Formats: sequence, C-alpha cells, structure tokens
Amino acid sequence: MSEPAQALALDIARCKELPLAEANSKHPCAMVVGVQEGSGAARHVPEPWAGDLERGRILFLSSNPSLSEAGDHQSGASVERYPLAEWSNERMGAFFLRRFGNEADSPATPEGRFRTMSGGLSARKVAFWVGVRKRAQELLRREATPEADYCMTEVVHCKSKRERGVAGASALCAALHLDRVITLSPAALIVVLGGKARDRVQPLWELPAGFGGRASMLSDPLRSMAVRTLGTRARLVVYLPHPTGMEPLRTFDQIYVSRGLDVGAVARGEQSPTSFLPT
Repeated sequence: MSEPAQALALDIARCKELPLAEANSKHPCAMVVGVQEGSGAARHVPEPWAGDLERGRILFLSSNPSLSEAGDHQSGASVERYPLAEWSNERMGAFFLRRFGNEADSPATPEGRFRTMSGGLSARKVAFWVGVRKRAQELLRREATPEADYCMTEVVHCKSKRERGVAGASALCAALHLDRVITLSPAALIVVLGGKARDRVQPLWELPAGFGGRASMLSDPLRSMAVRTLGTRARLVVYLPHPTGMEPLRTFDQIYVSRGLDVGAVARGEQSPTSFLPT
C-alpha cells in the first residue's frame, strides 16, 4: 500500500465525523454510529475497503459493510478480529494492507473466512466475499483473489446491521470519501452491487433512468451500464444484483454476456470503457 493509500485508509477509519455523530443525535451519521454499543476506543472503525485498491482491475461498490457480532451465522462464538479505535495507526494500516492471505496470522483468507478474536477462523465463509470472488473470476475468466485482482468498497463505511442508519449517512459519507477512494483505484470497471448502493450513487453519477431496474436488465441491459469520469479517469459503471440477495439473475453471463455484452473485456484490459460503450 502506498503512502497515499495508507493515509486515506486511516483517514476513513478515523473519520472526523465519528465524535460529532456520537455527541449529536441529529448528526446524519448518528444512527449508523449508534449501531455499535458503547463508544470510543472499543468500536470497530469504519472500513475503508477490502482487497487491493491500488492494483485491482475491478472495483465492487456496495452499500455498507456488515458488523460482526458474536452468535451471528458467520462469526459463531467469537467476533472478527477487526481494527478497533484503540489500535495504533501502524497496526491498523497493516490490517488493511494485508487483510487477505494464507499466512497463519492473516486477518482473512482469500476463500472468505476471517480471523476471530479467539485466533481461529470464522465458522463460515462470508457469503458476500464468496459471491464477489465468483463474479470477479467470471469477469477475468481465471482464478481471482482480493489480494491482487479486485477491491470491495462501500458508499457508507461505518459497519451496520440490516442497513440501519445507512440511508441517513450516505450523502455525507460519499461526499467525504467516495471520490478519494475511486481516485486511487486503477479499475476501469466499477460494479454497483444491489439496489441500495444503486439508489445512493445514481443521482451522484447521473446514471441512466432504469439503471439496475429488473425490467431493464431483462429487456435492455445497456440501460444498466454507463461510462463516467470518476476519480479523474473514464470508468465503465455496471449494475449487478447483490450477491446475497434474492434476485435470481445475479451473474454477468445471465444479464450481459448472453446478450453480447462481455463487460469483462474492460476488466481484462481488452477494451477501454469508451470503446466498449461509446459516449
């Protein structure tokens, strides 16, 4: 991770709005910050991204990260060993730099399990991570890993459960952080995952009417893609249903490739965003 990326990761993780939101119930982020019991040093910090931001060919954008809690279906008896506000900047930066790996002390595995506070791995793989990896492999037509091939980030970086507080925080969080994250990414392809993320970025990026709508995905998938200059460069922005959602059409092959739109060509570097979808 370069110095700019590490500085940005720490800036998001130690977001200046956190103490303001804790102190003021009318702050836009107050509800999402209030999801975690307690305050201060013992809180899970906002998640800047997961994966390789500076090398990943694909940037997956979802609504917000989920909070690991003891007893949930993925954590089991022990929650994720995830950065707390009391961690040093060095320790926190190392976590985000080397989150996915096969070493004995890696915070998470490329296959989708995370290290728990007890020192073991999570009871189950994180379904979202597994689903995103499958879609990255579908696009790249080879094995793919978050260590090097793609990155996952969110509109709202604070962790939550069942989207609590996310809608209220989205405008401010996106204004503070989203463009800076995208600027550090070389990804020519941005995949907006799910209706919640779509609804939050559609007005920001002036995406087409019907972008990500079921009718357009079935009849005219071109309406669910657009070329936009984001983070100083042209990107192909496409929609895909959330990997853990109920929508039966959840793959690029089903929605795009079967209609002659191989969006993976942009991720593989075979086409530029503007040659794939002339503006």
